[in-house]
Amino acid sequence: GLRHKESFTQTFESLGGKVTAAEMFNADIETDFRAYLTKIENTNPDGIFIAFSAPAIIINQIRELGIKVPILGERGLQHQQTLEVAGKNAEGLIYTYPGDPKLTTPAQESFISAYQAKYGKEPHLVVMQAYDALKILTLSLNACKDRDFASVCLADFIAHISEFDSARGKIA
Repeated sequence: GLRHKESFTQTFESLGGKVTAAEMFNADIETDFRAYLTKIENTNPDGIFIAFSAPAIIINQIRELGIKVPILGERGLQHQQTLEVAGKNAEGLIYTYPGDPKLTTPAQESFISAYQAKYGKEPHLVVMQAYDALKILTLSLNACKDRDFASVCLADFIAHISEFDSARGKIA
């Protein structure tokens, strides 16, 4: 939403990039993004960055309009459903993904194996992030239980985590 737009714009432009257009929409009711995409296309962008967790319909509409710039985004682009719905239009997508999925750790392998055994599919990044967050919360609560779970203790514990072996690999 708005925070993604502001954060991306600020970071991208601080690194020397130029955002030529940024459009907001209501994801709860809108399904036709062609007017937004046409406005974006008219600014002659070098690429289109999508900050939306279900981007397949936007990807398809970009290609239906004949827009040939690279499509970039975040974790929603790597979701299997996105790839299935977008089909051939998903070819060449560029997205961020924290960590290297080829560099696994014992904790990561254990989590993925257990998840696949229970659900019959690979875990999505959001699932791994949620698991990691709950694991960190559990560790911090356990570390601070003798201090009545003081917020200072919890914040200090989390701030000093290093070499955390997570469902997504090592986090430092």
